[in-house]
Amino acid sequence: MNSITIRVFVLSTIVLLCACSSGPTTKPGTGAQNCSSFMRSISFEDYLADQDVESLAEQDLLPTFFTAPVATLKDRAPSDDGRVELNILVLSGGGQWGAYGAGFLNGWSEIERVAPDHAPWMARGDVDIITGISTGSMQSSLAFAGINASSREAADNSLRKNYTPANASDIVKEKNLLWVLLTGGNGTFNPKPLEQSVARMIDEFGPVIRDGAPDNRQLVVGLVNLRTGRLHLADMRETLKAGRQDCYKEFLLGSSAVPGTFPPRFIDGDMYVDGGVRLGLFLPLFWESLTYEARKYDLEPSDIRVKILTIVNGSLSANHSAECEHNPSMCPEQKNKLLPIAMRAVETLTDTVYNFSAFIIRQRAEQYGFKAEFRMTYASLDIVQLGGCKKEGHFDPVFMKCLYGLGFDDGKNQTWRDPFAAR
Repeated sequence: MNSITIRVFVLSTIVLLCACSSGPTTKPGTGAQNCSSFMRSISFEDYLADQDVESLAEQDLLPTFFTAPVATLKDRAPSDDGRVELNILVLSGGGQWGAYGAGFLNGWSEIERVAPDHAPWMARGDVDIITGISTGSMQSSLAFAGINASSREAADNSLRKNYTPANASDIVKEKNLLWVLLTGGNGTFNPKPLEQSVARMIDEFGPVIRDGAPDNRQLVVGLVNLRTGRLHLADMRETLKAGRQDCYKEFLLGSSAVPGTFPPRFIDGDMYVDGGVRLGLFLPLFWESLTYEARKYDLEPSDIRVKILTIVNGSLSANHSAECEHNPSMCPEQKNKLLPIAMRAVETLTDTVYNFSAFIIRQRAEQYGFKAEFRMTYASLDIVQLGGCKKEGHFDPVFMKCLYGLGFDDGKNQTWRDPFAAR
């Protein structure tokens, strides 16, 4: 047997052994069961269709957990213009860019702590509804725990720790791509560190999320059923009230399971992945649900001021056109190679999804006649470059610490960036 034959034999044996001993990290039997009752499926067609509110209600298409705060609106003191106020925090996806949002949340807490007389646009303790998708779902639990003033410092510390890791391996462990392909794997990241982090967070903050805020406050995360392609919204507080920490964990991990990198999660036998596959941030059918529910309490959309604070965990970096005119260095030459071309295309597509997701929230508010006010922020490329933040890889600790610092300053200074604002 010559040396070439020996090498082929050894390599073939290794591949066969890998195929037998490895394979997908998550499988149908590895997930949580009997969790579907805490989720509500949203058809993208129903979300985008221009349907009558009464018709949607008759078809039982309105997600009722968005409207839990409505029952208390009548009891709230109206503002100077006579309207009652509803406050919403929307957290987007973005992977390691979530460090910016974590910093913003903690900077927001800081301004309330050091300057209590300097009221922010929205007080953290006044938030009625929090929605999160992908990395935003990971933030959302700690942001919700922070509604309660007594647990805010601990929740903020946990946010900071999670998004300023000492090493990338504190969050994920990368696998060799060739190894994953040869062994029939379903993700290039080993999710074990993230699973352990989520489990610790639930143990520490689960009771506060469940009981630490009035029952009408809502926490909702989005994930996608890959078989049906439908967006599912998970009612996280109800999940904890039912004692189903296992479902809660899978909802968070499913919402964050970026296809191709993190393995999908199995819930009731179905495969779930990152909610960002459908929307970068979300309030699907919210305005329709709010309109229908408010009328039960003799409230019209014009009687309610809805304030929405959106934190985009990203740079919206495909939106280069205006920046390029003033600063060509913001738009480096595009490399004519496979990976750079593919990465730029994905980047552009992702930004389109994020911008569309934010736009549809605003468009629906106007359509249904609400007095809606919006504030938005994101880590624009100019502040990232000025801050010296350079990304060297997946979940790069130096890059994430830099983003966290930028976000903290923006949160403390209540700095807003809005791509929809008049230029």
